[in-house]
Amino acid sequence: MTSTSAMFAGLSGLSVHSRTMEVIGNNISNVNTPAFKTSRMNFETQMSRVYRGASAPADTTGGTNPYEIGQGAAVAGTSRMMTQGQLNGTGNPNDLAIDGEGFFVVDGGNDDLEFTRAGALGVDGDQYLTTVAGQRVLGYGTDADFVIDKGTLQDIQIPIGGRYLAEATTEVRIAGNLNAAGDLSMAGSLLNIGIGATSALGLVGGGVATLTSALTSIANASQPTTPMFEEGQFIELQGARKGSASVPDSRMEIGAATTVQDLIDYLSTALGVRTTVANPDGTTPGGTVDATTGAISLIGNSGSENNLDLQSNDIRLLDENGVLIAQPFGVQQAQEATGESVRTNFVAYDSLGNEVDIVTTLSLEAKTNQGTTWRYWIDSHDGTPGEPALTTGLLQFDTSGRPVNNLPVTVSVNRDDTGAATPLTFSMFFGGDTGAMTSLVDVNSAISTPYRDGRQTGVLEAFGVEFDGTITGSFSNGLTRTLGQIPLAMFTNPAGLTEVGQNSFRESINSGAPQVVDAQTAGSGNIVSGSLEQSNVDLGKEFIGLILTSTGYSASSRVIRTSDELLQQLLSISI
Repeated sequence: MTSTSAMFAGLSGLSVHSRTMEVIGNNISNVNTPAFKTSRMNFETQMSRVYRGASAPADTTGGTNPYEIGQGAAVAGTSRMMTQGQLNGTGNPNDLAIDGEGFFVVDGGNDDLEFTRAGALGVDGDQYLTTVAGQRVLGYGTDADFVIDKGTLQDIQIPIGGRYLAEATTEVRIAGNLNAAGDLSMAGSLLNIGIGATSALGLVGGGVATLTSALTSIANASQPTTPMFEEGQFIELQGARKGSASVPDSRMEIGAATTVQDLIDYLSTALGVRTTVANPDGTTPGGTVDATTGAISLIGNSGSENNLDLQSNDIRLLDENGVLIAQPFGVQQAQEATGESVRTNFVAYDSLGNEVDIVTTLSLEAKTNQGTTWRYWIDSHDGTPGEPALTTGLLQFDTSGRPVNNLPVTVSVNRDDTGAATPLTFSMFFGGDTGAMTSLVDVNSAISTPYRDGRQTGVLEAFGVEFDGTITGSFSNGLTRTLGQIPLAMFTNPAGLTEVGQNSFRESINSGAPQVVDAQTAGSGNIVSGSLEQSNVDLGKEFIGLILTSTGYSASSRVIRTSDELLQQLLSISI
C-alpha cells in the first residue's frame, strides 16, 4: 500500500513539473514578444493522509505531533509578473511604448474591449490606427477646430493624404531701411487725355465735354458728327505701368448713362490712385476736365513708385465681343512723379489657402528737426475687382532713424465670391521690435517681408504621439494640428486580466473594471513614441527554472521507478 501511495505522489510530481515546463517554455518562446509579461508556476501540497493525530502534553509525558504523510504536489495556479519591460528605441514614430502601468484600449470585435501594451501601430487602408494584429486603437477624436472631444471612445482615424488644411494670414512684418537722404516726394504724375492727337473731348453737335457728359455723346475727332463710343462697347486698360510694376488689365463697360466722370473714376481706380489723400505739393490726385477743351487731366500720387506710365495704345476700345475697334485716346505725360520711394510685394493667404498678392509702397514726404515722415500705400489686385487700393497712412521716424511707434496697420482685403472668409484681415507691422525698420542716410531704400504667417493648402503627411497621448498631425505646408488623443486603461489588479492572444487581454471578474484616463495621470505612465516595450522575461531565471524543473521531473520519475521495484520484490515472494 505504501509503495502504491509513493507511486501516485511521484506521478503528481511528474504532472506539476510537466506543467511548469509549459510555463517556462512559453516564457522563453516569447522572450522577443513586445510587452510580453512572464508567468510563474505556483505549487501547493495535496491533502495529507493522517495516521495519528497530535496529542497534548500530560503531567508526566510530552505531547506528540501528528503522524501524516503527504500525497504529492498540485498546481495552485500561475502568477503573471506585471513589471515594466525595458524600452527599446526603434526609430519608427508609429511604435509606441508605455512607461507606466496603463494599457492601450483596442477594439476586440462585437463591441468588446481588449487591452494591450504592445504598441507596434500603423494606419490601415481605411486610415484607422491599428495594431499589427489589425485591432483598431480606441481613443478620442477632434472637432472641426481640432479640439479634442472626450465624449466617448472611438476608433482613431489618421487620414494621411486625405485631410487638408490652410491658414489665413493674420500678421505681417515689414523690415528694411528707408533712405532719409532721398529727395522728397512732392508731386504726382500728370496725364492729359483726349480723343486722338487733339487732347480734347468734343461733343457730337458741338461744344466740349464736362464731367457729366455721357461717353456716347463724345465726338470722333475725325468725324465730329459721329459718336466715338456706343452702348455695349468696352474701354480696356492694357499694358499700363505704375512705378516698377505692371498694372493688371481691366475693362469698363459703356452704358447709356456712363459719363466722363465714370471714365475718370475707372482710370483712377484701375491705376490705384488714392483720390482722398493730397500730395505734399497741395495737388489733389484724381481727374478733372478742362473747361476749354474738355480734355481729362489725371493726377497720380507722389513718389517714383507711384509714377503713372500710360501710353496712348494702353487704352483700347473693344466691341461687345471683345474685338479691338480702336485706340481712341491720346495720352500726354505732362509731369512724372518723382521722389524717394520703394516697393515690395508679398503673398498673403485667405482662409482657403488662396494666394492674395499684396503690394506695399513707401514714399518720403517730409524731413523736419524731429525726423522723417514716410507715406505707405497698400494695394491688392486680388480684392474688389478693379479697386486695388486698400489703405494708406504715415510712418514717422525719429532723428536716430527709429520708428516713433510700432502700432500695426490693419489691412482688409475683400474676398467675396471666392468661398473664403471675407474680408481677409491682418495686421502689418512697420518697425519697432517686430519690424526692424529704419530710416537712415547713405543706405539705399530697400524693404522686405521677413515674417508672414498663414499657409496655403497643405495635406496631412505624417503624425506623431506626445507623452500624454496627444496625436499631432504634420501637414505639407508646415502646419501642425491635434488629430486626437490615445488614452490608457488602468486596472486595480492587472495580473487578473485574461490573456486572449495577439498580445491582448480582456477584463476578468478579478481584474477590476477598466478606468480610462489620460496618459501621465493616475500612474498610467508616459506614451513614448519611437519605442517598443520589450518582454520582461529573464532568461537567466528561466534557465535555472529549466534545471530545477528537469531535476524535479527526474526525481519524481525515480520515485515511481523505485516504488515499482518494491512492488516487484513484493510480488516475487514465494508463498
